[in-house]
Amino acid sequence: MNNRQKFIAIIVATAFCGTAMAGEVVMQNQEHERVAVGFSDLNINSQAGAKVLYRRIEKAARQVCGITHGLKPIQVINNEKACLAASIDSAVASIHSELVDNVHAS
Repeated sequence: MNNRQKFIAIIVATAFCGTAMAGEVVMQNQEHERVAVGFSDLNINSQAGAKVLYRRIEKAARQVCGITHGLKPIQVINNEKACLAASIDSAVASIHSELVDNVHAS
């Protein structure tokens, strides 16, 4: 199993933004809560595997960005959306998989 199969990028997500660095797919928020997104069990060279990985990335990004349901000020909603988009974009870009890129673009 190579590093690519273990994890792909480190995403440091503050409460309102995301930044990618080389390493493993790990989501982290300001409180240093970390969520690893593993995919060694997936074949990301298949459409099904790429979709499952993308859903895992979305779920981890929602967690570290503090996405919640319910009523909240529009600025909070906008900040959550920006954090989510930046975190997911960074993770997908660091994977270097055309199939994952396609899932993200659709």
